Amino acid sequence: MPYINTSGRSGVGGVRFRKKILVGLTLGVAGDLFLGEHAASWRGVANVFVRLLQMSVLPCVTVSLIVGIGTLNRGTARHDVEAPRFLTAWIDIKKQDGMIQALYDHWILGLDAKAREPRWPILRNVLGWEL
Repeated sequence: MPYINTSGRSGVGGVRFRKKILVGLTLGVAGDLFLGEHAASWRGVANVFVRLLQMSVLPCVTVSLIVGIGTLNRGTARHDVEAPRFLTAWIDIKKQDGMIQALYDHWILGLDAKAREPRWPILRNVLGWEL
């Protein structure tokens, strides 16, 4: 498993992890503000990426937070029988009340998606630039 340095110390190339996060956030916001609807052609790629995250990462994070198995080591994980029981019971309850199917329909199939109006690009509407 790859190691991510979250300690704030210099990492690969001397760039701190927090600085990488801030640079990515700044570039994302700036790209959204300045490109607006011109970046809409990437919406399909973004939807696939977000759905892959939802299918793989989010369930692991949710289970780790709810059950607390993210901090267990091998010795205690072998003897923890309550965590799988709790998770199984929680999933069964959510299946019975229809929540899992509703979330699948919304996030994976996109059945109740609503059309959005085009974004308001600063480059075109304020500065008058046409891309």
